[in-house]
Amino acid sequence: MFSKISSIMRSDFDLLQFVKNCLRRIYNRQFLTFLFFLLLSASFWVFQKLNDTYEREFALRVRLVDVPSNVDVTTGPPDYIHVTLRDKGVTLLRYRFIRSFPSVAIHWKDIENGRGHATLRTRDLLKSFASTLDGTQLVGYRPDNIDIYYNYYGKGRTLDVKFQGTVLPDSGYTWIDTQIAHPRVMVYGPQHIIDTMQFARLNPVHVGKVKDTLNMRCRFVKVPGVKYVALDAKKTILSSIRVGIITDRMVERVVEVPVQGVNFPASKTLHTNPSKVRIEYQVGVRDHEKINASSFVIIARYEDLINLPGNTFTARPRSTPPGVRRVRVRPEQVEFIIQENSSETE
Repeated sequence: MFSKISSIMRSDFDLLQFVKNCLRRIYNRQFLTFLFFLLLSASFWVFQKLNDTYEREFALRVRLVDVPSNVDVTTGPPDYIHVTLRDKGVTLLRYRFIRSFPSVAIHWKDIENGRGHATLRTRDLLKSFASTLDGTQLVGYRPDNIDIYYNYYGKGRTLDVKFQGTVLPDSGYTWIDTQIAHPRVMVYGPQHIIDTMQFARLNPVHVGKVKDTLNMRCRFVKVPGVKYVALDAKKTILSSIRVGIITDRMVERVVEVPVQGVNFPASKTLHTNPSKVRIEYQVGVRDHEKINASSFVIIARYEDLINLPGNTFTARPRSTPPGVRRVRVRPEQVEFIIQENSSETE
């Protein structure tokens, strides 16, 4: 009995396995058929699209050749000329992945004109390239023109570097100096341009709340065709230089300065109350020992005093020493008396 049951179960299992195998074969056959027709349709679509007309941009390398050894090209041509081509997709794909375009050569004889500057039309440079295109249309290019500036060695000028901009120190600090890594540079370029330059100017910078010494790199003002070269042995071409903004902490100081009468006749004498005024000021730590009472002068001119309606005048320093700021005079109003000298009898 058990053998019958076992044989029945085995036959049922074999039947079930057979059905699964049939379904798997049918499914695989249908899937493969679907995949085949999908790939076939995609191939037809791709071939159809490749026969359509497109526009694509390509980059052509630019070379400047036959430059004499005594010529310094301060502004050369761009590295690439970008061209737009129109053709069937299959042709553009061949240009992109199989065919390599030759570089565009600019010969020195087409540039040299004695003026230090030449402008070439890109359209003229692409004539030989366009002749190599078999049925492909050249529909656009950039840039439209190429400017090249050059100079002959030995004709440069040495100019001072000029820092431009505003520096606002933080409260309690002062800007005392500007240190430039290359205070003078050699400038090369077209003679008619560098002859008009007074300085090698840096791009303006604006910084605020400066406390400690600030180091930064400043770029030169871009002048077409002009190149800046360091005066060191390496003759390094400079596009920017290091600039240091030197600051100093301010300290409060007080000195007493006498009031001096100026332009008084011999018969008259000036008396002031007080005879000395206090001057309060701020000065950097570096210079505070250099500034003392002799650095300030308080004067009262005779011609100014006699025209005043009262007997007081405003005391102000004649000048402010370099590096000193926030000068205050105490008292600001000074009383005065002009006394007539008594004549002496012999």
